[in-house]
Amino acid sequence: MNPKVTVILPTLNMKDYIHQSLGSVLNQTLKEIEVFVIDADSTDGTREIVKEYAKRDSRVSLLEDTKKSTGYAKNLGIDRASAPYIAMVEPDDYIEPDMMEKLYQVAEDTGVDFVKCDYNAFLGEGVDRFDFFKSTSSNLEDYGRILDPRKDNHCFGWLMYEWLGLYRKSFLDRYQIRHNESPGAAYQDHGFWFLTFAYAKSVYLLKESFYRYRCDNPNASIKNPRNVFNICKEYAYMREKLEAEQELWKRVEPAYYRGYFYDNCILYCRLSEEWRRPLLAEMRRFLLEADGRGLLDRTLYSDTEWEDLSLLLKSEEAFYDAKARFFADSQRQLQELKDGIFGSGRIVIYGAGSYGCNLHFLLAANGIDVAAYADGDSAKWGRKQNGLTILSWQQCEQRFADVVYLIANKNYSDEIEMLLRKNHVPAQRIRKCRVERLFPNMI
Repeated sequence: MNPKVTVILPTLNMKDYIHQSLGSVLNQTLKEIEVFVIDADSTDGTREIVKEYAKRDSRVSLLEDTKKSTGYAKNLGIDRASAPYIAMVEPDDYIEPDMMEKLYQVAEDTGVDFVKCDYNAFLGEGVDRFDFFKSTSSNLEDYGRILDPRKDNHCFGWLMYEWLGLYRKSFLDRYQIRHNESPGAAYQDHGFWFLTFAYAKSVYLLKESFYRYRCDNPNASIKNPRNVFNICKEYAYMREKLEAEQELWKRVEPAYYRGYFYDNCILYCRLSEEWRRPLLAEMRRFLLEADGRGLLDRTLYSDTEWEDLSLLLKSEEAFYDAKARFFADSQRQLQELKDGIFGSGRIVIYGAGSYGCNLHFLLAANGIDVAAYADGDSAKWGRKQNGLTILSWQQCEQRFADVVYLIANKNYSDEIEMLLRKNHVPAQRIRKCRVERLFPNMI
């Protein structure tokens, strides 16, 4: 069998998750695959589990990560791959059965350097599981067509996850795109991700969700405070690679600084207090240098990002104080929401996307029951999501008395409010929720 896709799966002590992860890869509808499980000397039984899979399925090979570096492990898999396409799966995640087949077909039909898709984040199991649909791009026009990142710099605003892609191996080899082989497992995918976009001439984004990303692994590398400055090391790695080609570096440098700021802001929100100020000092030093050279391109930042960046450039204290107020305000707004809806009627979340799911999770964590989701997309009606049915607002009015609509939509909350008011839903039964203000560490 000549494999069509090489799937690379690095492991270290993943006994609790490896059955689901590796099993999902081997259960693909695209059977012509080879799977490299590259283990960093697991001691919890992971290796033994993989060996059993390899005995039963010749497509599985167990390789050694002798450097205990996820970057090295993935590079080893890429170098040994015999298939024309490369995919990577994290050992605590899993994929839907048709992921490889769908992405492979798009890659073959379009001839692009790589194909991306959407995903679902999740936490919990069984009846306690929550799913959060995630769009790789916030721009719907990016989907379903071939894009050239050299001309569409906004592609660098897509979510920075390498595991959402299927990469043409000849493309990776042509530009020697590989991972940083730093110790451990934190953030090496960011450098690889950025390099793929820097060198690509054609990419395709498929509007389907195939990847399932676990958020509740307590041993995930991004939750380890010792990895605080690994992002900075990744950006140094990118820079060293790209500066060798001055024309290319000049083109992508503004996106490089935006990515650096975005990644570190997410990290800042995750960190305990003791690590925040050292990170801010490093961020500010790095970005002041970029600002002095005119490399902070306003068009690459959202309004909120630009406001935060401006505060950081002003002073570390300005940024720190603003974030402290933001975190405190989120708690206040959450309490006001709870007080305002308590005993008001049946709660319906209007918006069945990521914002709605985050709001549902937040309410459930605070002991507040939700009756249903409402959504304007008729294709979603009747589906189940996190134990609730997605309905039209008309169906909600028919099924429930005194519905309180919590609008959870990033871009169209005003339009949704106008729709409900136009159809005689009283104002006191409508609340627009800025979910990012209620839940600063959104999933």
